[in-house]
Amino acid sequence: MINMLQRIRKHAALPAAVLAVAVIAAIFVRLYGLKDRETIELHHLSGDPSVLADLVIDGAVSDSYHRTAFTIENGVLRKRTELYEEPFYVQNVRYSPGARLKRDDREYEVHPSFLSGTDFEIVYYEYRNRHHVGGGTAKIDTGLSYASSNEYYTFTNAQEYGLAFIGDRIFYAPPTTLDYKGTSGIYEVTKFHARSRLSIEQPPEQESRLLAELDLNGNSAERREGLEILGLEAAGDKLALVVLLDGKLAVRGYDSDSGQMIGEVRLDEKGRAPAMAEASGGSETEAVPSEEIYYEGYGASADDDIGVLNLKFRSSLTTNEKRRMMVVSVALSDDGLRLLNKAKLSRGDEEYGDAQYSYRNGMLYEAGVVFDQNSDQYYAYDVLKPKRLLIRAYEGERLVYEGEIRSDVNDDSVQSSYIHDAYAYGLTYDGTRFRMLEPVRFAGINGEEEGRHAAADRHS
Repeated sequence: MINMLQRIRKHAALPAAVLAVAVIAAIFVRLYGLKDRETIELHHLSGDPSVLADLVIDGAVSDSYHRTAFTIENGVLRKRTELYEEPFYVQNVRYSPGARLKRDDREYEVHPSFLSGTDFEIVYYEYRNRHHVGGGTAKIDTGLSYASSNEYYTFTNAQEYGLAFIGDRIFYAPPTTLDYKGTSGIYEVTKFHARSRLSIEQPPEQESRLLAELDLNGNSAERREGLEILGLEAAGDKLALVVLLDGKLAVRGYDSDSGQMIGEVRLDEKGRAPAMAEASGGSETEAVPSEEIYYEGYGASADDDIGVLNLKFRSSLTTNEKRRMMVVSVALSDDGLRLLNKAKLSRGDEEYGDAQYSYRNGMLYEAGVVFDQNSDQYYAYDVLKPKRLLIRAYEGERLVYEGEIRSDVNDDSVQSSYIHDAYAYGLTYDGTRFRMLEPVRFAGINGEEEGRHAAADRHS
């Protein structure tokens, strides 16, 4: 009997090990099977869901450990999940004016040159999973002169608004006000060098080329006449310069290879740049003006597959009760520019994150995250407020469809709603604790050729 017990003890480790491995394998199989069960569902709220036919909507929910991508095609949602082998640093790709502009593994910022305030330097920083692995600087030489008595240089927008990308190519147009004269332009970066932007030495070789010259000699801040640059965008293989011409909004199109101007779309609506704000003696929080104008800080979405640029401008008539905006869709092609659609929209007191727009088949589509403004709960960060991802379609200015892509991302922030001192508890907003709704993208299925024809008959 003793010998038998000894033999059992001697060999018990093997079945125990097999059992442990089997339990671990079963847990892994179950967890792996759960990866595709993340809650992402399309719910039709109002209107005709057939407007989603011939349309592809791509998006994702992600954190540092996994990414669940979803695709809505012909109104049907499919999803797939990728598990990362090791925690991956998730960046918030949404741009905030004054911050670095994120694109792929790089972050870009633009400064007036240390050598000359009317020249500029584009600096990029390259990261791999949060680790800085390189970078460079490229100098942009202009023919600008600053004609104002103001001791500080003025710009219509944060200087990163002047950056545009086509594939690996980088373009820049300084967002100048009426305080500048001389010549500016659209420039293409030809080379980056690893040097400090504070260096007093000239670059060893030319780092940019002039693609298209812009004459600013007719500018007059006193008369509010001339050319102001709000930003540079790209749609397909074309560049679009968003400008104010004598105070009114306009879009100019350029060939990205030759620099030739291919067309222009002028709008009747007035735009507002910083010089106008100073002249009015107030700020954006002043009393609502009787005349509607549109602020210089615009949003942009490009339909690259059909060469259409969608621009969103915020109206000066926006109040706490009603938000007003204008979305302009312009087609760019070798045959010129064409205004496809101009929709002046208004909604209640919803707080929108960055919205994406697409104009296809005679319909304006909108996808954006709406934050709950009526919640009684306290949240340490606004971004942790309950949020909804809405899809809307407009025919002209009429809302014809509204749907919601529902997920369970709000569950991540339940605990944080009970923490009133984020610093004391070390609460930060990062991808290891909270999932992120990535920006939604639109594409066509069968309407691509139709879109290209529309572009021929036109920015973000």
